[in-house]
Amino acid sequence: MDNALVPLMNGSNPAYLLKTFVCCLIGAVCLFFCQPALANNDGAKAAKWLKVRGDDSYPPYEFIDQQGVAQGFNVDIMLAVAKAMGIQVEISLGPWTQVRSQLERGEIDALTGMFYSKERADIVDFSRAFIVVTYTIFVRKGSSVTSFQGLANKRVVVQKGDIADDYVTKNKIGQQVIRVTNPSQALSLLENDRYDCAILPRLLGNFIIREQNLENIEAVGKPVLPLRYCFAVKKGDVHLVSVLNEGLSLIHANGRYDEIYNKWFGAGDRSDVWGKALIFASIVLVPLLLLLGLIIGWSWTLRRKVGEKTQALVKELTQRQHAEQQLANREQYHKALIDSSIDSIITLDENRIILESNPAFLQQFGYTSDEIVGSSTLIVHPSWDHFERFGREVYPIVRRQGYWRGEWDYKHKNGSVFPMESSLSTIQGPGHQTLGYVAVMRDMSERNKAEEEKRQLELQLRQAQKMEAIGTLAGGIAHDFNNILGAVMGFAELAIWDANEGKASPENLRRLLDSTKRAKELVRQILTFSRKVETELVPTSLENVVNNTLKLLERTIPKMISIQSRFAQNTPPIKADPNMIEQIIMNLASNASDAMPNGGVLSITGRTVDLDQFQAGQMNIPPGRYVNLSFSDTGEGMNELTLSKIFDPFFTTKEVGKGTGLGLPTVFGAVKTHGGAITCQSSPGEGAVFNLYFPAMDQPGDEPHAPKTAPEDLHGNGELVLIIDDEQDLLDIGKRILDRHGYKTITAPDGEKGLEIMRDEDQIALVLMDVGLPDLGGPQLLEYIRFINPEVPVLVVSGYGQDDRFERSLRQGTQGFVHKPFEMNVLLQKIKQTLRPAAGS
Repeated sequence: MDNALVPLMNGSNPAYLLKTFVCCLIGAVCLFFCQPALANNDGAKAAKWLKVRGDDSYPPYEFIDQQGVAQGFNVDIMLAVAKAMGIQVEISLGPWTQVRSQLERGEIDALTGMFYSKERADIVDFSRAFIVVTYTIFVRKGSSVTSFQGLANKRVVVQKGDIADDYVTKNKIGQQVIRVTNPSQALSLLENDRYDCAILPRLLGNFIIREQNLENIEAVGKPVLPLRYCFAVKKGDVHLVSVLNEGLSLIHANGRYDEIYNKWFGAGDRSDVWGKALIFASIVLVPLLLLLGLIIGWSWTLRRKVGEKTQALVKELTQRQHAEQQLANREQYHKALIDSSIDSIITLDENRIILESNPAFLQQFGYTSDEIVGSSTLIVHPSWDHFERFGREVYPIVRRQGYWRGEWDYKHKNGSVFPMESSLSTIQGPGHQTLGYVAVMRDMSERNKAEEEKRQLELQLRQAQKMEAIGTLAGGIAHDFNNILGAVMGFAELAIWDANEGKASPENLRRLLDSTKRAKELVRQILTFSRKVETELVPTSLENVVNNTLKLLERTIPKMISIQSRFAQNTPPIKADPNMIEQIIMNLASNASDAMPNGGVLSITGRTVDLDQFQAGQMNIPPGRYVNLSFSDTGEGMNELTLSKIFDPFFTTKEVGKGTGLGLPTVFGAVKTHGGAITCQSSPGEGAVFNLYFPAMDQPGDEPHAPKTAPEDLHGNGELVLIIDDEQDLLDIGKRILDRHGYKTITAPDGEKGLEIMRDEDQIALVLMDVGLPDLGGPQLLEYIRFINPEVPVLVVSGYGQDDRFERSLRQGTQGFVHKPFEMNVLLQKIKQTLRPAAGS
């Protein structure tokens, strides 16, 4: 104890005691009167509150208690320094990555605590250290991990942005690093057997283990990373650094630092403290009693000001609590929105690790939340290559423009793969830095299936419409066939009479042949019209298609209706499916016929038009050059209500049994398929005009030309041809034609006989066979022929047209097709080309 204080403590030396008392009294009075001046002198410093923030989940250093108040060793140290230096501070706590970013951007003045490193010193400035903290490894009890050397193949958890995060990243520690928002979350994941270990401050980790009763977690190995814990301020704020350093020196000198340290990290020996307190009290008690009267008046004024400030702080606290509650409510509302979504939603970190998922995702992929959270998105990709390709193709787009949308295949837990419409977007922080990603996915299996079913139904509908049109035309076709057969029978009988009388009549035979050609052409048009084929757009002359279709219309449209056709010169071709164009013409002509029950005129015209932006926009097609095909009739016309519905599916004005009413909707769809448009103008009693617009081609399409072969080229050189057909007349005709032109022939009435001949005769150069033979025929017969002689060429002859059976025969290796009834030159030419391709090219 100081010797100068001994007499005072013993009550001796009254003169000294009186002198001391007077000095203290004078000092107290001076202090009282000088206080306003000192306050004014420091006013400039205290006028501005320092905005200080810290980590809300870093106990016991800094955290928010259950009442929402900032607590912890760092908080008390900052408050003690502020009080010692006469400065005012506003302390609030938040997520570490957020408060750290606020300091780096200069939005706050200081942090209550931050570990010093050279890298961080380039970004912020530090005070001197007020404590040294060591880190250690936390594991589940029984773990094989005992030191940093055992972390090579382990999954390590650290707090994102913490000094431990910097350390493991820089030194590439661990096979996988998982970054969490706070230390409590790290130990919770470790407790739940998610990962192998966590790296945290030793004291902090033990504090959380004790508070949360984590009995299965323990610290292992020696303490590592001894780090200096300092105040951090904005880069370049040297003045504030010096103020904080001076304050730290003061609280160390006056013992306040030791009190705070003992409060949070251990009680220490209190007896000495009380002894010092009694000595101090005995020394200052008398002066304090003398000053009490003066202080009471002064404190009353301060109390009133403090009350006003307290009310303001209470109001501010109430507003802040209200805002925090609103924020919590919004977060709960947004979570409910995500959980109720029927789309699969997940959030990912920058390493494509799944952080969260909604119930729809778990149901869609068959996983539980524990299986998904913390796993790589590789778990939902069909293969590693698929996962890598997604990363190469998609993530650069997301990083460049912030989002991506497309369709990819994904894998269920059971191994099944299905398509999903997916979107991937970035999650950005306050500084526009990427914090992670959110993915939204929707199963496309049912929609793709529905689209395929829709396509099949459209094909069936188109075929049904063709068949309906064929049914409508059946009467006219039968009438025309009877006329043709009448001519055939008549000229055949005349030829027989002439032959019986020993006369030759080439004219009758030519007329007979012309009639059969008419019948053949009629059959070809019907087969072409009714054939089931996919749409194939080829250069097509609308004028040629209209003229060919009119030949069929003239036999089916009532005779009292006159058909007129007129095309402008040099009308360009269009890219079209001729079969579909024929269907359009047949449907429009049939509708026009129904509208003119008492007769009238159907006019079909074609011309080239140039549509500008406005005209094309009215029909929802691009501007440009089009071929306009116009159908006008002199029929009954339509009112506005009927005109507004004519292209609606299944709308019809026909009576029951008069048709389905699918004609105009089918026409509308066919025109749209060709990239064109259709319009209609009509009024009651004024007829109707349909205008069709098809995109014109720049160059006219080449018309196919039939190959021409000189008559002398059609003779054979004694090649042996096997003819297989169940029609004896056709066998005889084929044999006589080929025999007359230098071929040798063998005929077979069925497939069995044909195979028997092939086994016995190895000089056959060509097989000419009907694809529609009864019993053994068609593709089966071809298989046997190929088995006996794989090299022999085969020509297929059929009256059905080039249907599915012909396509199958081509796949089996046939060399061509000859349509029944065939002309002699066509048959000879096809045989010549097959036996000697070079000569027929």
